[in-house]
Amino acid sequence: MKILDNMQISIKDVHIRIEEEDASKVRRPAFGILLSQFNFHTVNSEGEKVFHDREKVATDKNIMKELNMTGMAVYLNPDETAENQIHHLESIPRM
Repeated sequence: MKILDNMQISIKDVHIRIEEEDASKVRRPAFGILLSQFNFHTVNSEGEKVFHDREKVATDKNIMKELNMTGMAVYLNPDETAENQIHHLESIPRM
């Protein structure tokens, strides 16, 4: 599949947060995922980013891909309150 040969995906600064408000509206259980950077691209045998052309490189049938993720964090806070939401988000360690 030629389309997949050179597919590149780059994503930066993702924060997905799911909250559920309870009946008393005092607590907000929260679950979240943070990701600083995600990169997916084609590489050669030395690990260098390349453009792969099947017509020019007919002998090389193997295509290598590289996936890099940095700064990924997952959190679950079942007892979140409205006052301390921002404090918790700022204190999450990032890789």
